[in-house]
Formats: sequence, structure tokens, C-alpha cells
Amino acid sequence: MALVGGACGSKQSKDGTLAIFRAQFNSNAEMMDWQWNDTGQWAVRDGWLEGDARQTSQTRTILWLRHPIPDDLVMEFEGECLDHPGELNCYIFGNGKTLSGYELIVGGSDNKRITLYKITRDGDEASRERLGRESITLHKERPYAVKIKRYRGSIRVYINEDLLISASDETPIKDAEHRYFGFSTVGNWVRFDNLKIENKR
Repeated sequence: MALVGGACGSKQSKDGTLAIFRAQFNSNAEMMDWQWNDTGQWAVRDGWLEGDARQTSQTRTILWLRHPIPDDLVMEFEGECLDHPGELNCYIFGNGKTLSGYELIVGGSDNKRITLYKITRDGDEASRERLGRESITLHKERPYAVKIKRYRGSIRVYINEDLLISASDETPIKDAEHRYFGFSTVGNWVRFDNLKIENKR
């Protein structure tokens, strides 16, 4: 496992989760707040966080934030596809180690869909339950603003300020193990910037 630990603007709540967290990826020192345990490559370059999973078209990489995130939050970041459009992905409320939590796939299904899944068994892709799906088409080398809001069982996803997914989970993921966020891609070279996480309890 590649372990990294770090230097970003952050404040913690009394329960140990993040009250606020910001990352602008201006320094390699910021990588110390993140970890990954797969064959992907992650690095800070030119003020962006780059992730490369082009070993095969099915290679998945997840870079996990080492700090636990709050149950109710607003999260924002920018993302861009560098090799081909699609698979600008992330995970929220995962276990910080394996495929888990809620999976947001932006530009999946051959760059035709944005889809939100709930993974009911950690590490098991077959256990994914679809909570929401809409049409979307990404373009290479064009930044996209992603915003995610969760309050109790409600999850909303915005792309460039447009609400594309509004989902409800009757049994939301809320436990001590599943409290982590991760950037991800599958078979692509992508980059992320301007991450902001705020507790909205």
C-alpha cells in the first residue's frame, strides 16, 4: 500500500471527522493526506492531482483521503479527462481501502451516463445497487465542476451547477468504518483540483 500523509487546510470536528478540508494540489507535500493500494499512479503536477490507470481498459485506481469525512456534507472539486473523455469518478463513504461506499461514475457506459451506485458488500462490484442515472457526455481536456451534497439519506450531484442526480437511500451508509472519500478512474488518465469538503450537519 502506498501511504502518504500531509499538508492541506483542514479543521476537525469533535467526533474526529473533517469540519472543513481544502486541497489545491500546489505541492507534493499534499499527497501525504492520501493513500492508494492498487496499480494506479497518482502525483501532483502543474497544480493538479493526476491519476493514471491506463495499464488496461479495465484497470481501476482509487486514491483515498486519509481523514474521515462527516456524515452530512457538501463536497466540491474540479475534474478533467486527459487521455479520453469518461470515467471521471469518485467514492464517498467508502472504507478507505477497497471498492466500497457510494460510487459516482461520471462519463461511464462509453461516456454516455452519470451514475450513482451504492456498494452493499465491500470489494464486490456485483453488489452495486443503482441509486440514480442520467445522460452526460464529457469532453477531453475540459474541466468540470462537481458538487456532491449529502444530508441524511439524500444525495444530490451537480455538474457545472446543473443538478443531474437526486437520490434517496432508505438505509444510508453511516458507520465508523465507511467514512472516507476517494478520487478514481478506470482505464483513463485524469486530474482533479480545488477539493473542498464542508460539514453541513
